[in-house]
Amino acid sequence: MPSPARATSSTALPSASHNWEASALCAIAEAHLGIEDHQKALEAAEEALSLCRSRSPRSGEAEALVTQFKAQLLTIPAEHMRRIVRELLALWRELGATWGEVADMLESAQRCCAGGMKVDDALAQAADKRESEHRWGLAQDLCTALVAHPALQAKAKLARLLEDLLAASRHCGALTTQDSQVSAAEALLEAGRLDEARRRAARLGELTSSSLAPQLYQSRLAAEWRGALPSFVRP
Repeated sequence: MPSPARATSSTALPSASHNWEASALCAIAEAHLGIEDHQKALEAAEEALSLCRSRSPRSGEAEALVTQFKAQLLTIPAEHMRRIVRELLALWRELGATWGEVADMLESAQRCCAGGMKVDDALAQAADKRESEHRWGLAQDLCTALVAHPALQAKAKLARLLEDLLAASRHCGALTTQDSQVSAAEALLEAGRLDEARRRAARLGELTSSSLAPQLYQSRLAAEWRGALPSFVRP
């Protein structure tokens, strides 16, 4: 049985009004998700959401909705869908995906589905990513397969929850463009948060592999990373 996962949260710096109590409840929900206890995960996520909606400003609402959505995924009975859900949740934990990154992937998945992407197409792309060890790209393809899956579309409550979490994420500015992702990585680099900057650049490189810019950016970041280390520990 999987072990409890560490909590994930937005990479954005919190405001003074950030709802830390709701974030703590989301962390508890994430731990329950790690051992596939969806009932306790749902209880914690729903409590976090209720807490956020009772306060003004409603800080943390998007995070609570993303956590609730992940817990609801485990309630889908279709076995084919459950295999996708289990792999995707495990992959998000492995990558340490923040709730904002999960929301980003879900929005990208919606765009792909609107463009005609089907479940089998997304799973075929995911199979290629497994061979190449592109973990962020694999997570995105699995996310697209999830959103395109008839089992999700048939569950009105889950489809509505997806729309709500995306609306809340847009409202709080959590959904990002490629340019803003690059700017965020640059800011992390300038702040000396090198591990986080490298991780952000790696994600950019995988999720936008058709563009040359992310590869060039990764090369530059790798060079700056090497330059920041003493020569005896440089790769």
